[in-house]
Amino acid sequence: MMSVQDEQLKNQLEVLRKGFVSRLPDRVAALEAQLTQWASQATEGALEEFHRGAHSLTGAAATYGCMAISKAARALEQHLKSLKGRAEAVAQHLEATEGLLKEVRQALDAPDAQHEPAPADASAKKKTFALRPTPSRTRSRSIYLLERSLNAEKELREHLQHFGYQVSAFVDSEALQAQLAEAAPAAVLADVEAWRDLDEPIDLAHESDTAESGIPLIFICERPSFELRLEAVRMRGRYLFVKPFVVERIVDALDSITDHDDEKRYRVLVVDDHQPQAEHSATVLRHAGMEVRVVIDPIDTLVAIEDFMPELILMDVYMPRCNGMELAAIIRQQPEYVGIPIVFLSTETDRSVQLVALGQGGDDFLTKPIQPLNLIESVAIRARRYRVLRTLMVCDSLTGLFNHTKILDALATETARSARNGREFCFAMLDLDHFKQINDSYGHGVGDNVIKSLSRLLQQRLRKSDVIGRYGGEEFAVVMPDTSLENGERVMNEIRNTFCKLMQQAGDKSFTVSFSCGVTSMRPGMEAGDLREQADARLYLAKNNGRNLVVGMQAATAAE
Repeated sequence: MMSVQDEQLKNQLEVLRKGFVSRLPDRVAALEAQLTQWASQATEGALEEFHRGAHSLTGAAATYGCMAISKAARALEQHLKSLKGRAEAVAQHLEATEGLLKEVRQALDAPDAQHEPAPADASAKKKTFALRPTPSRTRSRSIYLLERSLNAEKELREHLQHFGYQVSAFVDSEALQAQLAEAAPAAVLADVEAWRDLDEPIDLAHESDTAESGIPLIFICERPSFELRLEAVRMRGRYLFVKPFVVERIVDALDSITDHDDEKRYRVLVVDDHQPQAEHSATVLRHAGMEVRVVIDPIDTLVAIEDFMPELILMDVYMPRCNGMELAAIIRQQPEYVGIPIVFLSTETDRSVQLVALGQGGDDFLTKPIQPLNLIESVAIRARRYRVLRTLMVCDSLTGLFNHTKILDALATETARSARNGREFCFAMLDLDHFKQINDSYGHGVGDNVIKSLSRLLQQRLRKSDVIGRYGGEEFAVVMPDTSLENGERVMNEIRNTFCKLMQQAGDKSFTVSFSCGVTSMRPGMEAGDLREQADARLYLAKNNGRNLVVGMQAATAAE
C-alpha cells in the first residue's frame, strides 16, 4: 500500500510530467529550428547546439516516461554525435538527419506516446521500504523525570535546563502515565529504584507514535551493582548514570537521542540546463529529506557552491557554454572543493565518454532514466561518505566543532557573501577565563570536560546557520550570519550568563568557569582578517576589564 508521502511524490511528479508533455511540441519545433540553422551555417557550433537539444530531449523524455519519443530522440542524438568534426558536410547527411527528426515528430504525434510508463528497474522492484519524506517536526527537547521524592534531582533539572531541555518532574506514576498519554517526550529519565517500584509497569514502546523504538528510557542511581545494571537493561534502559553525575555525559546521551535526521539533511546541488529534468531530480531528492538547490546556468555553479556548500553535486554532461566535464575540472581546481562528490546524470552510454568525465573529476556516472530509489541511494551513499570524511578532516577531535583552519575558511566565505549581498553578520571570539588554573588544579582531563561543556552549550544555544569552531586551546570562534552587532552581543551575553552558572565536576568537587568574549560585525570594505583582528582586540579588552564579559557595541561606539 502506498504511503501518504509516496502518494504526494507521485502527484508532484505527475504535475511536472504534464508540464513537460505540454511543452513537447515546442521542444520538437526547437530541434527543427536547430536543423535549419545547422543546414544554413554548416558550423561545429550549430551542430553542437543541435546535438545538445537532441540529448536533452532524450533524457527528459525517458525521465517522464515518454519512451517512444526518447527512443527516437536518442537515434537522432547518436547520429549527430557521429557527425562531430564533419559539420560542414551538411548536404551528405541532411536527408538522413531529416528522416530521424521526422521520426521524433511522428513519435510525438502517435496516440498515447506521451503516456507510456518508463521501464521498471528490476532491482527497484525488490525494494520494500518507502521513500522518507522531509521531516516536518523539529526535535523535541522535552524530558520527563521520575524522582523518588519531590526535588530530589533539582540540581540535575537545572543543569539540563541550562542546556536547552525542558524538564517535567514526577513522583507519581499515574501523573506520569497521564502526561505520556497527552504528549510524548524526547526521553524519560528515571531513578532506577523508583521505576522498579512502580505499581503498574509503563511500556514506553507503545506510548510514542514518533519513534519506531518507542520513548528512550535513561536510568540514574546512587549505588550501582552488576545486578542493578542488569536489571536496568532488562527494563529496557538505554543508559544508566551514577551519582555524582557528570552532567555533560547525560547531555551527550540526550543529544544523541534527540539528534533527528531533519538536522542532518544532505545538501545537494543539481546543475542541469534543462529545467524540467533538474526539477524532477530535485523533487525526488527533496522528498527523501535532502536539501536541494538547482543551477540552470553552469556559469553560476561556483557562486552556488560557495553560498550553499553542497555535500554532493549532481550534474548533466552536455550543457551550453560549459559542459559538465569542463565544469568538473574547474571545480577540482579549487582546493577547498576537491573532496565534494560530483555525480554525472546523463543519457550518455558511451563508456569511453563516461571515463573521460570521471577523469575530469567525477566520482560516479548515472544513466537516465533512473528509478527514484536508485537516485536517492546513489546520492545518499556518496553524501554520507563525504560527510564522514569531511568531519575527520575539518573538525576538532575533542569537541566536534570546526578546527582552526575551517573556522577561518567559514569566516572568509561569509565575508565574501556579505560583500556580495550587503547583509550584516557578526564574528565572535571567546576565551575561557583562568583556564590554566583549572588544568593545574584539577588536571587536563577535567579541563577537556570544561572545553566540551562550553562547546556543547554553544551548539545548543546558537542557530543551525551559525558556524562554531575551536580556534585553539581554550579559545572558540563563532560566525553568525544575518546578525547585527547588537544582537550578536546579546546572544553571546545570554550564553555567558548560562555558562558561568554551570557546575563543573572534578571528582567530588564542583566549581564554575566563566569566559570572555569579543564581538564585531561586518562593515563595508572590511576583509576577513580585519574582522578577526577586531574581535581579538575586543576579546583582550574584555579580559583586561575583569573577565566574564562580552565586549561589542560599547567598543564599536567608542571607536566611532
